[in-house]
Amino acid sequence: MRSASDARRQEKRPGRGRKNRFAAAAIALSLALLDALLVWLFDRVLKAEGPISLLLAWTASSSCILFLYFAAPNTARQNSAKRQIRRAVHTALLLIPAAGALTVLLQVHIARRSLAEAWLDLARRGQAFGFFSFFAAELYALFLLGPAILLARKRFAAAAFAFLLIHGLCAGLILGSPLLLFFSLILTIGLLASLQSEKSAERSFLAGVKRRLLQTAAPLGATLAVAVLAAAGGLARSDLLKIPAPDLAPLILKIAPSFPLVRDIPGYGFTVGEGSLPQSVWLSPRPLYRIQGTPNKVYYLTSNLFERWDGLSWSFSADQTAEESPIRLARDGELRAAEVELQLLEDFYPGFPLPEDAAAAIIPDSAPGKARVSSHEGLLFEPTAHRGLSVRFARSPANPERDAEGEPTLSGGMPSPPGAETVSPSGSARLKKLAEELRRANPDDEAYLQALTAYFSDGFSYSLDTGSSIEGLQGIENFLFTRRSGFCLWYASAFVLLARDGGLPARLAEGYRIQTDSAGRGTVTGNHAHAWPEVFFEGEWTRFEPTPPFREENPFLRIRRRDQGAMRQISAALGADAQQESPSSSAQTGYREILKKTGKIAAAAVLAAAMGAFAFRSAQSPRRKLRRRARKLVRKAKAKGIDGPDSTGWVRWAEKAGATFPQKKSVIGETAERMIRSTFGKPEAER
Repeated sequence: MRSASDARRQEKRPGRGRKNRFAAAAIALSLALLDALLVWLFDRVLKAEGPISLLLAWTASSSCILFLYFAAPNTARQNSAKRQIRRAVHTALLLIPAAGALTVLLQVHIARRSLAEAWLDLARRGQAFGFFSFFAAELYALFLLGPAILLARKRFAAAAFAFLLIHGLCAGLILGSPLLLFFSLILTIGLLASLQSEKSAERSFLAGVKRRLLQTAAPLGATLAVAVLAAAGGLARSDLLKIPAPDLAPLILKIAPSFPLVRDIPGYGFTVGEGSLPQSVWLSPRPLYRIQGTPNKVYYLTSNLFERWDGLSWSFSADQTAEESPIRLARDGELRAAEVELQLLEDFYPGFPLPEDAAAAIIPDSAPGKARVSSHEGLLFEPTAHRGLSVRFARSPANPERDAEGEPTLSGGMPSPPGAETVSPSGSARLKKLAEELRRANPDDEAYLQALTAYFSDGFSYSLDTGSSIEGLQGIENFLFTRRSGFCLWYASAFVLLARDGGLPARLAEGYRIQTDSAGRGTVTGNHAHAWPEVFFEGEWTRFEPTPPFREENPFLRIRRRDQGAMRQISAALGADAQQESPSSSAQTGYREILKKTGKIAAAAVLAAAMGAFAFRSAQSPRRKLRRRARKLVRKAKAKGIDGPDSTGWVRWAEKAGATFPQKKSVIGETAERMIRSTFGKPEAER
């Protein structure tokens, strides 16, 4: 802490203060440019695809703001005549690094481990690319803010150790080098030792950080609360207490439905459930596959076939996992005939769905890792498939055509026989009663299935949110007899269970439904994710379509007008979309959506910060307000060459200041008298 004589010498030489401020600004600018350059190099080396300009701007501004904020913690109190305004400006500026850090942490929360492993595998072979590389660059930029803060606090050794530690750790993890990771451990020990080397300096550092955090706690806390509540306002479920842990994927997809990192979470992005029965889905418009096939044809692409129902969710049966795949896996040149070709457009994805009646999957020699194919899981690659991989599918030559009401789905030309669990009853008395009623009116199997399909046209509506928190079999009962609203997975699940209760083997299929254009092309997105039932009928597995928008002439007839999410999804799913969109441009679109849709949230955050600062100031004690007013008057007097009360005393100071500022003489006198009473108590005569 500086002495009073040091403070007076500093005030008598105002040029030194200006030089210090210029030097701090120059260092901050240099540091910002250095950090931005490092992030740019990191981004280029990993061939990242994302809004690099936005990331560089955030890195440079955050480094500069944090350095200036922590470099001179006493400047605002000693040299500024508008301390409160400067504090408000500082708080507002801190929202820039805080918002970026929060965005990165949200991505860490939703990123899947399998995606990270696939990216690391490519990075260690020097083939990293895509949005996950950009995500790694975001993490790197966030880490660089630590050395900037240490440098601002003049902890030069600690800043150097932290800087080296960041690069050693990043290189060790990306390259998989134990030597670099061990080097990072040594640097960690050095960093901790440098932070503990000077006890007094460490206490001063921690005290400065603590003071800054306390000063901004109220406005930043209010900002965070308003931002989260404003963004998640439309995402509230009917029973929040049953959510075991916060799930931020809906929040991300609400703000930016094409955000890359949420694309393969069940119920979000590119799938409707993967066996589970979610209450709502958030499907992404990001492109997943490009399809080339027969012009103007509707394709059902199967990712999963589920036979086992346990009353809560769907899964593969033991018969399915033990079954030898009837689908042949071939390499280029082995087979020439192929009806459908799928090309992966995402950076990474586990594999490819199977077109109906696929007899063989023809993969190129450049396909990564090992490939395996099965009728119930599709074509899978280990560790994962990469963008640009194309697979062709040959269909069975024996494939009788049927109408749109029910088309057979053969596997390799021979239908797989129904397993034991495809005829297991639903376990619900209400479903059993409904199936018996329909059976009595329609004893013939074909008539029963037609009646079952027609049942879902009476009073049902389509929505991506069921509006219920009831799960499993009770949820299906609620869907059938009470809510009568849901998406394809609920329609298909109910159809399968009713078919089984009616005595017919049935199973649940998940995948994608898309119609090609006049040139036979199409782009499969998350909006094309779909589920449908398959019934073993007349010796073969036959697909049925109970979901109203995919069966009726007017697909929007069963959608409530205010349900804009379902409207958009059905519009995208049923349109012949041959638009060629690159994944990188879609990632950019996701960030543009974030910037656009968070405009109101940012405005609310700034308002909350201002209100928090006002509330913080209003809640201060009268004694604190008195000292703030006294400091303000003392600074004005010092600007006129009047020494402060720390050297002349309050009485002498009040006389000189009152003579210099006659218009404020009464205020100065009252303030000086109250400061004397606050410091020394009331005079003896007044007691």
